[in-house]
Amino acid sequence: MELFSNFFNVRVSNYFGNLPLPKSFRDITILSAKDVLRLVPFFASLGLVGYVSYKEINDYLNRRQLEWVNKDYCKEKNKIADIISKEELEEALNASKSDKVAYCRCWKSKSFPYCDGTHAKHNTATGDNVGPLVIRK
Repeated sequence: MELFSNFFNVRVSNYFGNLPLPKSFRDITILSAKDVLRLVPFFASLGLVGYVSYKEINDYLNRRQLEWVNKDYCKEKNKIADIISKEELEEALNASKSDKVAYCRCWKSKSFPYCDGTHAKHNTATGDNVGPLVIRK
């Protein structure tokens, strides 16, 4: 514990006490190159703390949107329910090059409601295991 106490009470306070912080905007013009170089780590640290704080606060405020599964499909509707008739299903199966048709369940497909394989990229990026609903003839 003494190590931490010594570091923050002595070393850090000496560091800040010896920084050539200008007292006014006019004093900035009289700083030497050596003084400017001594201020770089201090202002870089302030910038890093500011950036991390901004990111955390921004993520916290936008957390509801980050949790959305459907990010852009039919957002003007309160609830989405796609209904596919038997005829449409048979038509999709007949138009398919194979004996099956895949319906998207990840909401990321550009050809929604049909799957285009976008879930594979999503699964790799997030560790998720979502896949399509596959219907065979």
